[in-house]
Amino acid sequence: MTKAEIKGLITLSVKSKKQNSILLKYNLIRFCRLRGKFVSGHNFLYSINFKKFIIPIHRIWDSLLKEVNGYTEKDYLDSLNKQIEKYNYPRYCLFQAYYLNPETNQLKEFPMSDEEKEKYYNIREEDI
Repeated sequence: MTKAEIKGLITLSVKSKKQNSILLKYNLIRFCRLRGKFVSGHNFLYSINFKKFIIPIHRIWDSLLKEVNGYTEKDYLDSLNKQIEKYNYPRYCLFQAYYLNPETNQLKEFPMSDEEKEKYYNIREEDI
């Protein structure tokens, strides 16, 4: 994982726990020592200035989805892709990601090509 991906995931984790965190409000997170990694059971283990936290990946994804808006599926996906780029959300976490279609209120899988799904489905834990 890159430093940008770790910072983005930690930012989303802090937002999911406390929306008005001082770290985010005054952008103090950039001065903190940040570490993070994925652990078994679909969890993300991270530390901010040596204090450790663990959060399920689905809560991070839900935190990302709260910032997405759009009334049509195309607008929603455009907004979702912008948020993914903004937070540097790892692409290999998206092959199992679902979102709620705003037009039909049906759960849909995040659109990825079959080659990309195959690539990320067979990823080894050492590669992360």
